[in-house]
Amino acid sequence: MPGGIPDRGGRRARDSPQSDYRDQTGVTKMRSQRCQPFKVVDSEPAPQTGVYLRSPGGVNRGRRGKGWAAWAIPVVMIALGGAGCATVSPVPSTPTYAIAVRHDIEPAIVSEGRAGAFERFRRDFAESAKLGFNTIVARYLDESDWSETAEVARSNGMSLAGSNSKLEHFVLTGVLPNGGERAEALARGQRDGSPGAPTRFNLVLDSGRSGQQSERATATCVQHIARGDSCCTVGGSSVPPDVPVLAVVELGAVSDGPGFSMLEHWLAQYHCGLLEGRTGGLLVDRYRRVVGDPPGLVPADRPAGPSRLAAVRALVARAREWGSRIRGLAARPVAVTLSRGLNVKVAALVRGGRRCVLVYNPSPGQYARGEVLLPETINGAGLTRAVEVPAGEAKPAGNVYNPRRGRIALPVTLRPGDAALFELF
Repeated sequence: MPGGIPDRGGRRARDSPQSDYRDQTGVTKMRSQRCQPFKVVDSEPAPQTGVYLRSPGGVNRGRRGKGWAAWAIPVVMIALGGAGCATVSPVPSTPTYAIAVRHDIEPAIVSEGRAGAFERFRRDFAESAKLGFNTIVARYLDESDWSETAEVARSNGMSLAGSNSKLEHFVLTGVLPNGGERAEALARGQRDGSPGAPTRFNLVLDSGRSGQQSERATATCVQHIARGDSCCTVGGSSVPPDVPVLAVVELGAVSDGPGFSMLEHWLAQYHCGLLEGRTGGLLVDRYRRVVGDPPGLVPADRPAGPSRLAAVRALVARAREWGSRIRGLAARPVAVTLSRGLNVKVAALVRGGRRCVLVYNPSPGQYARGEVLLPETINGAGLTRAVEVPAGEAKPAGNVYNPRRGRIALPVTLRPGDAALFELF
């Protein structure tokens, strides 16, 4: 059936006549109207936030600053250390869309000891690979632990990405180590972290809550990309077009319930990220809960339940099917027309000759059934057909839609939080 998760009742959207259309308003103004995923109430203890710092002797020195929580902060480019970049060289080619899961490395080493922590990392990384992830993102990672952590990831066919404590502290505070080391030199330990792994995002920087932190994160990425390194950001959509931004799914304390499911909550977050141009990859936050922090996929003291594992596999399957089509595309407003009663958000995802249209149902409890009528041109070129991209690995090949009276009509039937992706030609 067109448009993502099948309708429980098996019904198809009716073919609405041209006279039954109304103009779409509001949903195409990407910068003025943010995409809001379903609200998730976290029933766990309040998170401890900030940068995790560890002394050379391995003693925890505590956390500083704000946590990794805000994903929608606009960012702009600035110059760092007198070496700002006016242009950005092309992003290094990545053969695979990044499907990443966050693991907290340093807190585990501090609480469990190095030997015990790395024994658990070997088990957790292996399980992450079985779920379909191809990248490990380490939020708190001391430079001295990078090589061993990267080797554990590589042994399971995955890449390691993240930032060291010095670089993260600089992005958070603007203060350079020892008052003088240049910002672009702070990531030396990550530059050769995972050669030959499926993805090559070596640096992942948090755009954070403040404008200045966002500026530093983006400018640091710009400089590393200009030198041929790999870098992406978490948070924000107003970034230079060659800086990849990850779409983040916070798992939270969500469970299946009447009228909604974990998968619908998680897909809604992913689709909102795509609608705002975060097409650099998927980041699931996080794998295992650390005491005092929000819950993850796996509880601290027991295995994950089968329903959570199944939902994550479905989310990963969606990202795997869509990733090769959307990687590196930018979100642009599109002047579509919606059939009467259809409440969806629509964005064009474009870059050069590559074009897609994403249709998202933002309702937390209502199906979206109807048709989306595309304009005659998108990104300056006409449309000859639209091909539905399968919503998951088990889905059949997508339908093909040709122009009707000069325009293409896309039928959609979307569950709450679901979306449909169409590739344009």
